[in-house]
Amino acid sequence: MQAIRSNLVEQLELSDGQNASLLLSRYLKEIKVGEAEQEKAQEARKELFRVAQGAVKDEGVGSLYKAAFESRQKALDGITEARNFKTTSRLIAGLGASSVLETGLTLNPIYGTPMIPGSSLKGIAAHYCSTVLGRADEGFLSPLTEERSKGTRKAGQFYEILFGKVGDNEEESEAGFLNFYDAWILPGSLKDSLWHDVMTPHHSNYYGDNEDRIAPTDFDDPNPVTFLSVKGEFEVRLGCADPQDAVQKSWLLLAFDILKGALEYYGVGGKTRSGYGRMEHVLSPEERERVQKEQYEAEMARFATEAGFRPDGSEVMVRCESINRKHKKPRFKLDGKNAYFEPAEAVKDVEVGEEVRARIVRSDTRQDAYYLERL
Repeated sequence: MQAIRSNLVEQLELSDGQNASLLLSRYLKEIKVGEAEQEKAQEARKELFRVAQGAVKDEGVGSLYKAAFESRQKALDGITEARNFKTTSRLIAGLGASSVLETGLTLNPIYGTPMIPGSSLKGIAAHYCSTVLGRADEGFLSPLTEERSKGTRKAGQFYEILFGKVGDNEEESEAGFLNFYDAWILPGSLKDSLWHDVMTPHHSNYYGDNEDRIAPTDFDDPNPVTFLSVKGEFEVRLGCADPQDAVQKSWLLLAFDILKGALEYYGVGGKTRSGYGRMEHVLSPEERERVQKEQYEAEMARFATEAGFRPDGSEVMVRCESINRKHKKPRFKLDGKNAYFEPAEAVKDVEVGEEVRARIVRSDTRQDAYYLERL
């Protein structure tokens, strides 16, 4: 059997492989058996990593994955909401998974493309919800945040709605209203998604589980360990089980805010304490337009305040100062500034000296005027 395996390995052309997941899990040609074979095993790892990086650059793989990605979008658009997040540092999902390479990496088993498991996203969101939001509101606390609180603190009501309830038995446990789907990398990010990385433990004798471990010193030899990490933009999808659309949107908005904070602050995957796994929200064109509009309105409000204008939305009483004889329209003043009603017909019956109750719709600093609606 070993002779057959050895013969097959010699005939393999790894560069023909198109599924990075299959390549990394099944096609390592050499393994380290002794110190003498360490260099040979390292070269085999490097070759396998290069081939895996080449697999995600393959045009055929890219076309197939793009079709699958778009098909998945169509299937989930009606039951989920999506946001895009891009890595601001390298990401390693599944680093501790069992692997012949000693360092794992979560890839889509069908297409061999990077992905982030939904369970990982749910885990960091729940952790952030409890440790950050829970400080200000007990409704967001998890039941098992600290060892000393086990069995003494129940989960907050919002936490249970979002992430579920853990009871003493299966009958008392309940699923949360949120569904976390696996995050798929965007087709446009696929080609440059896998990167060669390395970590260099210096004190393996100290960190090992053996009984003869010794204290670390400056004379310990470094032990470089190569692995693959991920960079790119991912589509993150969440669903909500509430039957009412308005309620769904409210919970999903909160969930994405929690997840956004978790990905920016904690990160996802392995080695997050070393800076890996950080991601930031990428605004869609609609979101970007909304944010720009809000920023513009806030800036205009600041200018208006500095110019002595009252805030938009304020309710005021304005007095008709005169009637325009040509157009037969009443003229109003507020704080010495012209005040115009929208629509103008709303005040066509007002007489000189009469006061009208109104709300400020907006201020125009250039024309030094208010625009009002009649109440």
